Amino acid sequence: MGKLYYSHIDKIADKLEVSIDYLIRGENKNRFDLSTQEFELIENFRKLSEEEKITVSANVKQLVVK
Repeated sequence: MGKLYYSHIDKIADKLEVSIDYLIRGENKNRFDLSTQEFELIENFRKLSEEEKITVSANVKQLVVK
């Protein structure tokens, strides 16, 4: 496969915020090597409304500060 093909795959992966491996092989990994739990947290966070995201972020900050 040529350079142009990989360029398109990379752009698609970026747009979908997944890894190229996920697009090609269906592997549940992203480009930052997050654990499954971390990946699920991010996926669920993205489904929240903006107001819910603010609430969750504030709660997480409180947990981290403890």
